[in-house]
Amino acid sequence: SQTGALAQRDARRKADLLRAGQAQLEELAQRRALYLKSAALGLAQRGRLYALDELAQCTGRMRWRVGGEKRDALDMLHILEAGEVAGRSVELSNDRAVADVQLREALSTLRYLLLLEQRDRERGAFDGAGGGETREDETLRDEIRGDETQGEGLETSSPKTAPAPASSLAPPASASEDVCPICHDPLRLEFAMLSCGHATCTKCLVRLEEVSRSRRRRLQCPTCRAFLEESDVAFVDRRHEHLGASKEGQDVRGSYGTKVSLLPRRVGWVRGLADAVL
Repeated sequence: SQTGALAQRDARRKADLLRAGQAQLEELAQRRALYLKSAALGLAQRGRLYALDELAQCTGRMRWRVGGEKRDALDMLHILEAGEVAGRSVELSNDRAVADVQLREALSTLRYLLLLEQRDRERGAFDGAGGGETREDETLRDEIRGDETQGEGLETSSPKTAPAPASSLAPPASASEDVCPICHDPLRLEFAMLSCGHATCTKCLVRLEEVSRSRRRRLQCPTCRAFLEESDVAFVDRRHEHLGASKEGQDVRGSYGTKVSLLPRRVGWVRGLADAVL
């Protein structure tokens, strides 16, 4: 019947479509395998070309042009005329000077990172040895509580102790601790890191800047004698890391008059955080 013929025709078309799709999938799989092999071959050929180029550069030497020897753009780099030797020497000398500067900058960055790693390791060893909070930290916290109670109109029975300096908040100096190359004081929580990788205390750096400005000269590292720019100097302040709850970060209790006296302290704390990340 006509219905049966249509069903057979649809079945044949479906079978043909399935065979065509299967053949296309097999062809795509073969092309994918061929692409992978072609990519591996391309990488191998590129490596061989690079190796031959490096070998040619290693075995090649600068020489003078012989007779009427022809030179292309690449040959002109190592086949020179007699009058081109001086100019080529100056060009290579300048390239070497630039490379030396870049090498010193890279070594300075490496020295700076190694110094930071050493400081973090020493601070971690100190914290692990049980040196979490020193006597100076306790004194500073007592002063904070005394300021708050005095602001609320309460008198404390014990006299208020003067705040400890920033240098006294650091752990005790060890034999391996870095010192300022000028004043030989230990570099603890506050110091200046130069772009060459060396560090000085902030007071000596201020004096160096004043001397360089008076003499109209660039800033010079006291250790390696490298010339620096003042904008390249980074100031490191880790007081907020050592003393978690600092005086400026304490919550203020009391009336409006009590809070006004502590506003400048809070502003100074915010500025200190901004300077620490510069």
